[in-house]
Amino acid sequence: MYAELSSIKSDPFFVLFKKNLKDNFRIKKKEKILLCVSGGLDSMALLFLFMQLKYYRIQIAHVNYKSRKESDKDMDLVKFVSDKYEIPFFSSSFLPESMGNGENFEAWARNKRYEYFEKISNENSIDWIATGHNKNDNVETLFLNLSRKTGLSGLRGIPERREKVFRPLLKFSKFQIKSFSVRNRIPYSNDKSNNNQKYYRNFIRHTILKNWEEYDHNIICSLNSSINHFIDWNNAIDSLIKKVFIDNIRINNSRIKIPYKLIDEIPINIIIRIFQLVTVEKNVLWKKHELYGIKKFISSKRIGKKLNIKHKWVFVHDRDIIIGEKIFLINNKKSKNLKIEKEVIFNDHIYRLSLKNRKNLFFKNNNNCEFINWDLIKNKKLVIRRWKAGDFFYPLGMNSRQKLSDFLINNKLDYFSKLRQTVMTADGKIFWVCGKRISNWVKINKNTKEIALLEKIKNNYD
Repeated sequence: MYAELSSIKSDPFFVLFKKNLKDNFRIKKKEKILLCVSGGLDSMALLFLFMQLKYYRIQIAHVNYKSRKESDKDMDLVKFVSDKYEIPFFSSSFLPESMGNGENFEAWARNKRYEYFEKISNENSIDWIATGHNKNDNVETLFLNLSRKTGLSGLRGIPERREKVFRPLLKFSKFQIKSFSVRNRIPYSNDKSNNNQKYYRNFIRHTILKNWEEYDHNIICSLNSSINHFIDWNNAIDSLIKKVFIDNIRINNSRIKIPYKLIDEIPINIIIRIFQLVTVEKNVLWKKHELYGIKKFISSKRIGKKLNIKHKWVFVHDRDIIIGEKIFLINNKKSKNLKIEKEVIFNDHIYRLSLKNRKNLFFKNNNNCEFINWDLIKNKKLVIRRWKAGDFFYPLGMNSRQKLSDFLINNKLDYFSKLRQTVMTADGKIFWVCGKRISNWVKINKNTKEIALLEKIKNNYD
């Protein structure tokens, strides 16, 4: 190892790097930074740059895919440097044989390494994750996104920061990084697979951009400037959409309501962007089939028509409104047994049955609290469950039965409320449509000896 550590601090590139770090990233002294180091030129330069900044606590993570003969040598190089300079080192291997059928290697490898970096970060209370992406990578990503029809978001290139992941070399070109590394004799591995043009990114790098750079030496800087213009325009359009439309949409952490009258006569691309901005972080990339899915959903307006977004939200058409809800709130729990004087947590509510003295009854105008004739069900198996197709009951005040589906429609429950609607049963017979109405056959009469209070309470501590 012949790295010139003493000369790095006075190198003009280090001065630029340090200024960029100070101006664009709010990293506090003594915070932990996980450096993602493959052993290649960019990540090794990143490592040696951070080694000069003694006020950060750096750690190294390396992923070995065992896909080349030199893979172990890359890991050995990174491990050698970490040992020599006493920097904590983490590594893991992921074998391509574990890929699913038809899975893209580049996408699989990217997901694996970021999952691993996130795991290390969480287990070791690390504040930041730094990668070695540069200007050239940014331009390559722009072309990749154009080919994938990712829309406006794809024109933004690689985000400089997303949550705890940041890219402090993104403002610098491959040429600048290589010149710095050569001047300071920084060791690195040359990954020959980067020349294999069966990978789309390598094709863009060697066939398109390399030839373009020979014609125009400033093309990488020019295209990066265009990316910055795209970002500025994208931010301006998003700001306008937020002010005009999103501020008029009812949104909380778990539910979104979009009235038809708000979006009826605006361009489809604006509506698509509204859906993107209210569901995920604005820099998230969208695939062409996801954009098509939103467009098809918006055009439908068929009540009950559903749309799944990023496996995080479900939207549904409901009369004059579109309703969206986070998927994790749609619980799949089927049923639970009930016992008197015992609380049961089911889905997002607490349910309670308790005996009451007839002399001290206080009737509230609240469908979440109901009194029933305990004599009729106390020796039966009591269960709480979600309603299902085919359910029926005898609503209070009626001697004839009614399909529960019709009852819920008449009460104008939206799709998600119906999805979570619960019922209480005694030996399989419904005695309470929870929060809505008790059955006529469990009402209190003059011969009732024991009375039970049924309660449904929002669980705010789940």
